[in-house]
Amino acid sequence: MVQQKVLYKPKDFPFSPPVFAKLPPKIMLKFGVWFQECIYFFWFEYLRRSKKYWLACKKNGVGMEKLYADFGDVFKVTFDEWFATDIGKEVRGVHLFAYK
Repeated sequence: MVQQKVLYKPKDFPFSPPVFAKLPPKIMLKFGVWFQECIYFFWFEYLRRSKKYWLACKKNGVGMEKLYADFGDVFKVTFDEWFATDIGKEVRGVHLFAYK
């Protein structure tokens, strides 16, 4: 699991962002929700269960270029690695899901 730094502000997300460290419940609610209960985790898992997306990833995104450009190959990494991947001046989770 990737060691989580504060990479984003929870108030920038329309839904509670994922928390990757075990925290006391009252503190966790301040920062987000446990990552396996987070709506963004479900997006990631949905793509991992899609046979069509799996085939596109095997061909480096061919057939689903726009989606692949945003989400990348979700089969090579865990959710915390994927969410925290640096894609320029921000991390993927912020780029895809946070308010600008």
